[in-house]
Amino acid sequence: MIYIKLTFWIVLAFSIIGILLSLFYIYIFIKIRKLHKSPGDIYFGMCLGELIMMLHYLIESIVLLMDDYYNYQKKPLCIINLVGFTFSVVLIYAYTIQLYMHMVVRLMFTLQAKKINKWQGHVATFLISMLYATISLISFQESHCGVSLSANAPFTFIILLLSFFTVAITVRQYIKREFAQNSNNKLKKQGSDFIYYITKLFIAQSILMTSFITFAMAAYILKLIDRKFNECPTISNDSSIGILRLFAQISAILYPIVIPLIRLTDPFVFKHIRKHFFGTRQPQFEGSYISLMENPFQESSIPQKKISLDGLSQSLIEQNSFQISYDEPILKKLSSQSEFQRSKTSNSNEKFKQITQQNKQEDPFIHQFTNELKRDIIKRILALILIQEKDKITEINQQQYFKKIIRHQVKQEYYEQVVFNVHQLFLKEIFEEQFENQNKKFTMISYAPVIFDILIKEDQDKLDISNCLDLEANQEHIRECAQTTGGKSGEFFFFNHNNKLLLKTITMTELNNLTEILEQYFWHCTQNPNTLIAKILGIYTFEGFEIGRISMILMKNIGKINLSAITRIFDLKGSSYKREVHKPTKQSGGLNNQIITIPKQLKDIDFIKLEKQINISPQCCTTIYEQLEIDTLFLQSLGFMDYSFCLMLVDWLNYYTSQLQDEIQDQVLIDKIINQKIARLQHCYPSTIQKGIYYHMGIIDYLQKYNLKKITEKYSKRFMKLDSNLDTSSQNPQEYRKRFLLFMKKIL
Repeated sequence: MIYIKLTFWIVLAFSIIGILLSLFYIYIFIKIRKLHKSPGDIYFGMCLGELIMMLHYLIESIVLLMDDYYNYQKKPLCIINLVGFTFSVVLIYAYTIQLYMHMVVRLMFTLQAKKINKWQGHVATFLISMLYATISLISFQESHCGVSLSANAPFTFIILLLSFFTVAITVRQYIKREFAQNSNNKLKKQGSDFIYYITKLFIAQSILMTSFITFAMAAYILKLIDRKFNECPTISNDSSIGILRLFAQISAILYPIVIPLIRLTDPFVFKHIRKHFFGTRQPQFEGSYISLMENPFQESSIPQKKISLDGLSQSLIEQNSFQISYDEPILKKLSSQSEFQRSKTSNSNEKFKQITQQNKQEDPFIHQFTNELKRDIIKRILALILIQEKDKITEINQQQYFKKIIRHQVKQEYYEQVVFNVHQLFLKEIFEEQFENQNKKFTMISYAPVIFDILIKEDQDKLDISNCLDLEANQEHIRECAQTTGGKSGEFFFFNHNNKLLLKTITMTELNNLTEILEQYFWHCTQNPNTLIAKILGIYTFEGFEIGRISMILMKNIGKINLSAITRIFDLKGSSYKREVHKPTKQSGGLNNQIITIPKQLKDIDFIKLEKQINISPQCCTTIYEQLEIDTLFLQSLGFMDYSFCLMLVDWLNYYTSQLQDEIQDQVLIDKIINQKIARLQHCYPSTIQKGIYYHMGIIDYLQKYNLKKITEKYSKRFMKLDSNLDTSSQNPQEYRKRFLLFMKKIL
């Protein structure tokens, strides 16, 4: 009896401590927004599970100490408490596995065309835990409200423990190996601390889980033996079982106390807790908001990210949305000129760079390590493409560290594959200080290089691939690109230093689609030099990287525009369902003030409300529409749909004036220079109602076929909205083209 009473008091004390620890982390998670990044959100889920578990222990210990357990078993609270306990156990275990898997997934999907939606993971974890908690009540042997272990419980516990060991050990060794091979000097201290932390966490989890299962199983087996061989249980056996249950209970209740304490030592979490409670001075912007009226065409304090017209609907990479407040008369004045113009001063820019750099350093280690790995992978990709360009000019001799294999199929030019097997020592030899001496081998497969060479040479811009992808010139862009997270659907983009080219990851489905239509694509581009379809200039597959096999396309960036010159961007499909982004709301406390949120991109309904039509000359409208008919007919013949017409409004006059006014005072000369620069741009048309405003345009995101996924998307949306005529984006290629052209005819 003494062991039982002692157990109740220990459980009561520890449950109070555990509840306070869980509430503390939940508090700091809510207060410190940076903890919303993974693994901070995973820790939050684990804390919720631990809080529920500790509440279960607290309620039961109080009931048992009051000797009111008989009445408690008959109350609904008992069942609720029991379901909550089972839910919390499954939730904690699921999040523990998710924590370790998160580290590997971050590394494995560094560049692959996948988007990891962490909120879907949280919802799935909670639903699975609740489902298991409900089902488990049926599988357990019930006694009133209490639950005793079933005959299958030992096997279940052993399987769970072994699966935990397998995942945790594998993840730890994987991260340790990748860090040893790819880390730089800057990350070595952080990496060592992080590996020490996950080792400490793994050891503590292993000891507590093993202790609980060992003591619980020992008590369970001893009780079975006692029942089988002794009709009347002895006091000594009851005492032994009581001691084993005491230690099992202590092990179980120590887990939600010890593990949260160790989690607080996570370098990422500890850094932000220390900053929150003890404070660190941060560089501040002058003023409470960014004004769009002061120095409108000086360098902007909003970080400038390159924008791709060749993937706009997914490639506005981490472009910042921000809010501005101004009065209605000023709003009208700005609308008549060019709205939403970005601005900043050079001093603000310097402060922003300091803050950005500091924010990068405050990321979790696994994020920083992923960024470093991403930077190295981008360098290798550019280097391999440059080696191919070098081999075209002067054939590189085959050697131990460089081999080239040419694969021919029936139609050689269109289906030719050139395989480059390159050792990193060869990269070190060619690019010298850009690479270290490491024993790594890489493979690049270049698809139809002869065909793409012709497209590059016939292009109006006469692109020099070697100059555009030069490693030295792209150093800063590689560093910046490594910090981005990818597009809306997970594609990775890299924009070169002069903003003429971009590299974009593609899925295996898109790769197969492209290789199948190369011949048709080639003839369409050569016979239509003014095609609005964004040009692909190379298709590649890379192997041997730490993240596995990835495929990429090299594209011509038809934008080539500085972000500060852009006033609006529209992604137009001709659809009306969920095609509105811009929704200004009244600011509370003022009748004439508005809060206008600058969205990442605007869509069809936004265009109708804000612009109504493209204001260019009738001759240009006719030329554009005729080319659209040709291009969309080509895409329809290939079975493609869901493409977009990307339209950008660019204020070249004010942009170039602000760039040249310090050196040139003659406005006539400035206008002449601007006209010369704009004359080189393809698909750039001047506005007929606003001087200095130009329209840039192109067809983007055109590699989607009308497949089962798109058919399901179309009818599922109609079903959910109970509208058989719902104008969804997903339509068969014929209907999509018809609707697209009708919309374009309306706005041209």
